[in-house]
Amino acid sequence: MTEVACGNDHALAFTSRGIVLGWGLDDAGQLGNGNGHVGETVPTPTPISMPTGDIVTGIAAGFDQSFAVTSAGQALAWGLNEHGQLGIGNFSTTGTPSPVMLASGTVAVALGAGPEAMHGFAVSRVSAR
Repeated sequence: MTEVACGNDHALAFTSRGIVLGWGLDDAGQLGNGNGHVGETVPTPTPISMPTGDIVTGIAAGFDQSFAVTSAGQALAWGLNEHGQLGIGNFSTTGTPSPVMLASGTVAVALGAGPEAMHGFAVSRVSAR
């Protein structure tokens, strides 16, 4: 494992090959295994399907949210979104990693989230134009 992140009732890890794994309670889609498994408990690390071509370089786990950043500077989010905390442009909870709506020219380099709070954040740099 390259990195591990712990949320309220779930955990994430990613490997040196960029494979993201999730396990624990999936009550809001935070394990990223699609919307068909919400409410289940997953007792073993299970691969999360990331968008094609994305190489994960970092992860973060919030209360019932999960986040990843890619080598291309894209931030991805999934899980509970009742307050818009995923930053995906709506209030829909999702079990699928979705692009965070970063400002034009913004490149995410790291992510963070708190297990007791319903928010996430990205550390970014502005790309040269």
